[in-house]
Amino acid sequence: MNYIDNNKKFNHAKWQRDQILNEGPYNDPALKSLRLRIPGEEFPDVSKWWEYEPEDIIRYVYWHQGQLPPTGPKMEKEWDNLVKQLHVKYPIPADAEGHLDMSTVGESAVNEAGGTGVFEPGDMYSDDFDYVGMLEWGANAPDITFDNIGTMRDASESFTDVNYHREGADLGNAIEWFEDTGPGEPRVEDFMKRFRAACAKTLEDIKR
Repeated sequence: MNYIDNNKKFNHAKWQRDQILNEGPYNDPALKSLRLRIPGEEFPDVSKWWEYEPEDIIRYVYWHQGQLPPTGPKMEKEWDNLVKQLHVKYPIPADAEGHLDMSTVGESAVNEAGGTGVFEPGDMYSDDFDYVGMLEWGANAPDITFDNIGTMRDASESFTDVNYHREGADLGNAIEWFEDTGPGEPRVEDFMKRFRAACAKTLEDIKR
């Protein structure tokens, strides 16, 4: 995919949707093209994280925590996790400058497992689990119907499996009441409203 629009600007929204690519953010050519800073920056501006080498951002973050940064494959995995948090708090703006090559930027393929890293109800814990995507799904979850009850059960299992019990509790309650009473039950609607609100609150806390 190409993440440069017709005005030759970086399409952050499109990249965000597809951000977990076949090789991960560390080797994503779209991100590589935006790294403008000379490697070795000691005090990077984290709000412009995309301009720096991953090693410099990771070292700075770990330094603030009083810890030694990971190296090798562990460092790449940590960068994958860190990017998920950084692009929520400091999204890449559309006018981000970089070494943009229209012929190569953003080219990627779906990984061999058949997914793109974006949350799907039923996803279980993994090293690259899409917590933000799960919360976004929850904050915009549809009403429960006979057609989607299976999907809602799958989503409830995802929340439970990654220990988001507080956020997922009301989804579980809504499912149980729906299975007992069917559609139109006011308590099902109330539980779903509380579930969406809990997900939205946690999502907002992450973005602060």
